Amino acid sequence: MTALPACRYSLASTLQACRPLLKLAIAIICGLYVPFAAAQIYPAKPIKIVVPFPPGGASDIFTRTVSNHLSAALNQPVLVENRPGASGTIGANAVAKSTPDGYTLGFVPVTTLASSPALYRDFPFDPVNDLEPIVLLVSVPSVLVARTTLQVASVRQLVDRLKTHPGTYASTGVGLSSHLFGELFKSIVLVEAVHIPYKGDAPALLDIMAGQVDFMFDPLSAVLAHVRSGKMRALAIGSERRSALLPDVPTMREAGVAGFSASVGQGFLAPKGSPKAAIQKLNVELNQILNLPEVRASFERMGADVLGGPPETFVKHLAEETRRFGEIIRSARITAE
Repeated sequence: MTALPACRYSLASTLQACRPLLKLAIAIICGLYVPFAAAQIYPAKPIKIVVPFPPGGASDIFTRTVSNHLSAALNQPVLVENRPGASGTIGANAVAKSTPDGYTLGFVPVTTLASSPALYRDFPFDPVNDLEPIVLLVSVPSVLVARTTLQVASVRQLVDRLKTHPGTYASTGVGLSSHLFGELFKSIVLVEAVHIPYKGDAPALLDIMAGQVDFMFDPLSAVLAHVRSGKMRALAIGSERRSALLPDVPTMREAGVAGFSASVGQGFLAPKGSPKAAIQKLNVELNQILNLPEVRASFERMGADVLGGPPETFVKHLAEETRRFGEIIRSARITAE
């Protein structure tokens, strides 16, 4: 009868001695569980998407169309913030410098990421090392348009004219896609044309229609109404295939300009180091949204080619465009400073 108290004392002492170890085990288990739980419940708060251009443009419309569906899919508000300036650099830099937690994204044209490092000596961020591609959403082809008073009806006629009468071409700004496509065109067909930069689409297209500038490469969505109204002439489209919106307009390849592509991809990115689980979830949801008939139809009405795919597709495309635009910039000695 006297052994029982001794056993109780021994058990109590053992538990007392093991208490620190139990606390440590519980802390380790909880430490492992919290990140796992956080990954499982992403997103747990609203998501912000930065668009580096003003409201109402194509990039803004693409983003807001997708954000509405993304909010429903994730059961969280998805807010769109416009941060325009410096050809998209200000907004893209804001995304690159954001906390990499999966709650700040950017919708940025590949041109901004691929050309800016070659254009600016002190570029504020590294597109490859500071940003994490999520999905390449769309590609928007540019159209080669000419003033109607130039009296050319094909790319060949434009080239022949420029060989004997060097002309002018407009762009939406130094170093932007319309400028780089113009320089690429000149280098392939071996013609001379003076670059006339404008501050945006509207003033450039107005001077094309007024007969002040000879030709320009501009997104299909920007020129479609003017072409259909007869205020400017579409000579070719820069995509791999013809557009259903301008079925009679040949591709640049069909028009005899081999090796020329004039389309601008746009996609979603996050700050480098964002959780892989968040990147993967966003990629899956955005691809599913792209497969919605109403979304595809909306984008196609804007002249965009719907893309999608894994993040690796975006990474590869960005690398290819960085090489291509870098070569154009160095060859034409373009600087934006």
